[in-house]
Amino acid sequence: MDGIDLEVLARRLFEDSNDAIFFVDIESETITDVNPAGLKITGQKLSELRGRALKELLISELDEDQEILCAALHKWDFFHSRKKFFLQCRFFPLPVEVKICLAQLSTGALGLVIIRDVSERIRKERQLQDQRDRLKHIVEEKTAELRELNQSLQERVNERTVELNIANDELKAFAHKIAHDLRAPLRAVEGFATALAEDYGSQVDENGQLFIQQIIDASQRLDLLVNDLLLYNQLGHEELQIGRVDLNRVISKACQQLARHIEVSQAKIQIDDESFPAVLGHSETIVKITTSLLSNSIKFVAKKVCPEIRIWSEQTDQARIRIYFEDNGIGIENDFHQRIFEIFERLHGFEAYPGTGLGLAIVARGCQRLNGTCGVKSIPGQGSCFWIDFPLINSQANQDIANLHSVSSRKQLSTLPG
Repeated sequence: MDGIDLEVLARRLFEDSNDAIFFVDIESETITDVNPAGLKITGQKLSELRGRALKELLISELDEDQEILCAALHKWDFFHSRKKFFLQCRFFPLPVEVKICLAQLSTGALGLVIIRDVSERIRKERQLQDQRDRLKHIVEEKTAELRELNQSLQERVNERTVELNIANDELKAFAHKIAHDLRAPLRAVEGFATALAEDYGSQVDENGQLFIQQIIDASQRLDLLVNDLLLYNQLGHEELQIGRVDLNRVISKACQQLARHIEVSQAKIQIDDESFPAVLGHSETIVKITTSLLSNSIKFVAKKVCPEIRIWSEQTDQARIRIYFEDNGIGIENDFHQRIFEIFERLHGFEAYPGTGLGLAIVARGCQRLNGTCGVKSIPGQGSCFWIDFPLINSQANQDIANLHSVSSRKQLSTLPG
């Protein structure tokens, strides 16, 4: 085969190279010359190496690799070892890479064997592998710790969930018991006070009649408070079957329930939308929410002012609808726009505006249970605009949920969502 015909370049490469270079007689396959790097790497003199067969200095871990090397030295085809060989040095074998080719010099063709020390590279590869192994071990340890921690945390969550469910059940039972235990004596007090007024009212003076009426009024107020507490508790715990809700029927039913209050207060209710869209929710709960909002708007107006309420809706995005209840009431200070939705939060005394302080808390809790939100925009003296919003039923995903979904009663409620 054709060789390298640049003797000067070959000699310079031979002398200056950091790799060991051996010139080998192609007939006898013995060493004829070695560059300074080769003498250094082997730890031998040129006289000790000259005349030796190079294949005796190069050893492979596998016999088949050794045979391939010997064949390359015999044929002098280009050869580059992809596997590790060892060079026999004075003190210990050195891992090397080997390249073999044919060099054409002025004196004739010679075998050119380039040998590179790869011991440092192997050392660094081993260090890198050791680091990888250590890192792998650390990752496995931390993963095991995280898995154990996660398991422990899950067990604690499960335990707390069971405890919370038990506590909720006990609280629910307690609330019902207290409510029913209170109702019986309340009704007895109201009944006896009413009987006293009817049967013996003429026998007591004006102050006595006033006291009897105050007993009846206080009993009725406490009974109303118990009813609202029961309703608030039910909204937090009872199971709600979620489905399609017709807002037109909801508003109509709420107005029917408040018909007496509307008549007495001479309230005017204007409904702008000819037809409200269907939403995803629970019909009875949305009726309670709507009733509370309408009752609130009817109640909180200035003296000698007839309530005026306007109801309309707008689609806030592709999946939700917001219903507004705008009134001509007394309005609310900005600082109280969130607080009024908290339980027992009253801004006015009972004498001025009777009630239990639970109406808007019921609205907030009902909206929470139905994946809805609520809020208010108001200016004192200029009325208020309350709003609630719920998911629309017009998407296929919501339609499927409406057919299948049920909200579990085992749910711990948080405060009013933003």
